[in-house]
Amino acid sequence: MPADLLERRVRFGDTTYGPCLHYATVFDWVICAIEELGEKLDYTCDEIVSKGGIPYGPVDVTARMDRYPTYGDRVLITGVPVYVSDRSFQVEYELSRVTGDERFGRVRVVSVTLAPDGTPEPLPGHVKERLRALTDGLDRDDCLATVDDDPVTFAAGEETFAVRRTFRTPHIEAVDLGYFEDYARFVAAGLEKYLETTGTSLAGLCEATDWWPFQPREWHLTFNDMVRFEDEMTIRGSIESVDDTTLAVAFDGESDDDRRIEGRIAYGCCDDTGAFVPRPKAMTDALEPVR
Repeated sequence: MPADLLERRVRFGDTTYGPCLHYATVFDWVICAIEELGEKLDYTCDEIVSKGGIPYGPVDVTARMDRYPTYGDRVLITGVPVYVSDRSFQVEYELSRVTGDERFGRVRVVSVTLAPDGTPEPLPGHVKERLRALTDGLDRDDCLATVDDDPVTFAAGEETFAVRRTFRTPHIEAVDLGYFEDYARFVAAGLEKYLETTGTSLAGLCEATDWWPFQPREWHLTFNDMVRFEDEMTIRGSIESVDDTTLAVAFDGESDDDRRIEGRIAYGCCDDTGAFVPRPKAMTDALEPVR
């Protein structure tokens, strides 16, 4: 049975450009839900950090949003373990309206706790037992499908955009690692920069319509290595496909010639209610050269 972990109301500070919940806030809330799950497992973040470890680090994330909560909506986040191994576990988190009559989306996270030397820490026996007990009766056919993407590869000069970022204090969490929530922000910034090179004003498009661009509908992110304070990273992205509903982008992040992260994000457009709507023709036309 899914466990109720967190309830949030969408505040003004939680929104993105427009009335929708910021897509990075989806991940913020999931991180908070993971911490709440640790309390239920009697394996808390406080305990892990006090021993010099890094609690519940995400190494693989799959997400799908059916629609976005908007300003004032109350959101319940539940979680149910899907798989448990000796050193990691997968939990599917669901965001739904508190009244229970509508699902906003699901996020599946593979979490690993790291020892002070950076190696995966074995899960304590009582934690594995509790996680496995929570999987009893789970209908895995109703869970998000495991994603087996082709590797993200770029030949020199083939990327649609590249942005360089230094991970300074606003991008760093308490254990000196980069916030994984920020990668979708970096990729969206690269897309907007690319649109500028086509002579397209995103602000102008938005002012002329009642839609909000670059809202991720689906993600699959793989974290290959840690990003630490003051690391410099180049985020490169390539538009793989575009139509009236979805803009699919493959991206990676390299630092010191080491690929730290890779993945794919499918962006859509939302209206004022948070529902996905067809992309305006003007934007599709602006992106057409990279099809």
